[in-house]
Amino acid sequence: MPVLTICSLKGGTGKSTIALNLASALSTSERQTLVIDVDPQGTVAEWQKISKQEEPTIMVHAIADLHEQIHKAGPAFGLFIIIDTPPASAEAIRSAIMAADRLILPVTPGMADVWSTEKLLEMYHEAKRYKPTLEARLLINRVDYRTKLGQTFRAFLVDKFGLDMADNFDLDIFKTEITSRAAFSKAYIMGLTIDNYEPTGKGATEFKRLAKEILSWQEK
Repeated sequence: MPVLTICSLKGGTGKSTIALNLASALSTSERQTLVIDVDPQGTVAEWQKISKQEEPTIMVHAIADLHEQIHKAGPAFGLFIIIDTPPASAEAIRSAIMAADRLILPVTPGMADVWSTEKLLEMYHEAKRYKPTLEARLLINRVDYRTKLGQTFRAFLVDKFGLDMADNFDLDIFKTEITSRAAFSKAYIMGLTIDNYEPTGKGATEFKRLAKEILSWQEK
């Protein structure tokens, strides 16, 4: 039961949107993906109240000892557990990191996200001392290719974090980038994930590609 933690020290990076839509993209007819919402804002939990879908299944977990409680999630979920974390809560994020097998670190184009990601990577490397198998990848989210920043942001991240250097073999950037789309907000308001709201749309395609990358990553 691989555990994916989606975390950022900064709000507004789209963690909850990623958690919901990725969970739906990873689920199959046989086995569901479980989303655990530990964010006090409860964006995922609020979506569940208006959801018109049976999947993904959502559990609210408000305490910070998630790494000790994760095994109680239950054997019924055989694909993935996805943890949606709160911003600016170091204790909760550390617990969610220690509960994870893989970290997804969303970063939107802009220096504020880059600075917060630097601090988050310090927490990641600290966790790796106790959990050497832990791996992380950056996910470019809410990118707008009409802007120069959106067009050059990947190259900037590679240079900033030295991702082409051998000593950073445990950190990479997903090839898939999630673009800024009004459809994600519209789907949320309707209680749907993007693959149910616009099954053949570009947003659904992006999350399908991201799911394939994660499955390949997990197999490694």
